[in-house]
Amino acid sequence: MTLLPLVLLSLHAHAGTTSHTTPPPATKPTTITTSDGVTLQAALGTPAKAGLNGVVFVPMIGRGKEDWVDVMADCQKAGAFVLSFDLRGMGANVAAGAAPTTPTADDYQKMMGDVKAAIALLKTKGVTRVTVVGAELGANLGANVAAEDAAVVDLVLLSPGMDYKGVIATDAVKRYGDRPVYMAASGDDPYSAQSVARLTTIATGPQKVDMFETAGKGTKMLNHEPELEGNIAGWVAAHWTPAVVAPTPPPTTITVKPDTSAVETTGPTSLPPK
Repeated sequence: MTLLPLVLLSLHAHAGTTSHTTPPPATKPTTITTSDGVTLQAALGTPAKAGLNGVVFVPMIGRGKEDWVDVMADCQKAGAFVLSFDLRGMGANVAAGAAPTTPTADDYQKMMGDVKAAIALLKTKGVTRVTVVGAELGANLGANVAAEDAAVVDLVLLSPGMDYKGVIATDAVKRYGDRPVYMAASGDDPYSAQSVARLTTIATGPQKVDMFETAGKGTKMLNHEPELEGNIAGWVAAHWTPAVVAPTPPPTTITVKPDTSAVETTGPTSLPPK
């Protein structure tokens, strides 16, 4: 592990496939309606004690909200609202038996509206501090939305690309500014690995990077690297609440007024020597 300026970079050998043992979170099916009228299938989890923190999970191309079930459980257990959803034209948003369609370049741009609608839903629950977790295309979508929304206080990017389907991450990370970002990629996905290396030079806030050897791409890394799930949950929880600095108490000023009252004396004004 090498600590670079602003970047904590970890290199990991392949640890083998593992099965997740965390029980699924207590989520409920729900829907999200975007500003252009598209209805998205989603899963919403409420923490035992409602708070101000929420996490939105954005899937990769061709995958769905189910990929996040274990990480959602971790974040929900830690006290956050959690929301995962299927992007338009994908997952449960495609009617059973319907022929698959290929999204257009315009469709991919509109998917940023899907992420915005997910964040908006969490805000109706009282959430004021949002983390966006995305994989592959979902990482790029999340970065672009986060750059424009000050309520997003933290960003997790799994296998981001400098450009996925015309959704650009480089400019988004620059606009995201000095807020924290966690990134992970694998050497057997060279485009994402190269993209992460480039993005670390653009991001200006606190960073952590996990670089694996043969973990695959996006949410598939969760099945190959058992530590990744905990790394994400730990990073997210660490950036929910800003550090509280105790206010410096005002200085205490004591004013001593001279005693100007008259004093009557009788006899000598000094004691005689012993």
